[in-house]
Amino acid sequence: MDLFSLNCFVTLAECSKFYEAAETLHLSQSSLSRHIRLVEQELGVKLFIRHSYGSELTPAGTGLLPYAENIIREYENTRHLLEEYRESRENRQVAYTHSFLSHYHLTDMVFDFQKTYPGVQLELQEFDSQSALHRFRDDPGSVCIVFSERETKLESYDQHALMSDDLVLLVSRRHQLAGKDAARLSMLRDERYLIVLKEPFLHAFILKQFRKAGLSPKVKPYVLWYSTISKVVVRQNFVSVLPRKIAEHIYSPDMKILELKDADPFSVQLIKDKKNTADISSLFFDFAKNYTLS
Repeated sequence: MDLFSLNCFVTLAECSKFYEAAETLHLSQSSLSRHIRLVEQELGVKLFIRHSYGSELTPAGTGLLPYAENIIREYENTRHLLEEYRESRENRQVAYTHSFLSHYHLTDMVFDFQKTYPGVQLELQEFDSQSALHRFRDDPGSVCIVFSERETKLESYDQHALMSDDLVLLVSRRHQLAGKDAARLSMLRDERYLIVLKEPFLHAFILKQFRKAGLSPKVKPYVLWYSTISKVVVRQNFVSVLPRKIAEHIYSPDMKILELKDADPFSVQLIKDKKNTADISSLFFDFAKNYTLS
């Protein structure tokens, strides 16, 4: 039994007269009669008794009516709900990222995008870089903004480097390296601890730089959130290797930031699945490509 035939039954029950029900449904009376017969044949009962003045529900028809009305009502509610969901999805763009990127003025770009396109709802969901990429890959209509090595190329994805950053050394003013303006990784050979961020990409990228310098056996990583790094650097006189933007954010007068001469730079990448042809995703991707993050 199809939903339209069931709706024909309900409409005829409400109108009582075939010609009125047919007119309401924009059908001929013969077409309406055919739909009623389909319902009766499928259920195996007679639903109406015809009279010269109209039609009357049989006991079976009377029993069926509230259930049929409920089915149609629930269908309409579901259809409206899905239409609202579809419309909200059409005007909504999810971007997976992580909280460190606020130090790269990502929020400025988001604000300017919303101001330029007020009808689009841009939703930022913050995770660590690894989790952000996993969620992005499971959500084909989304985009992702994460740290990445400069030479990394992801097949099947459109990529755009929003900006670059480099690694710096953060030390206490009491540290022996505080008298210098720049350092090399080899100068950290005798350090007991290296403070790095609790962020999967940055953690792995920084340790990769040390392995390239042949220092991995001699440096013990000490993983912290950046809110506590400054305290450990100052109080324990440990050193920390951080992205410049983040080091500048947690800097205080009793610290010093040194350039790291032999560490590779990295980038902040915007990523979109090439199969994602949604207008809003393309709109945001193009906007971000032409936006300068300072």
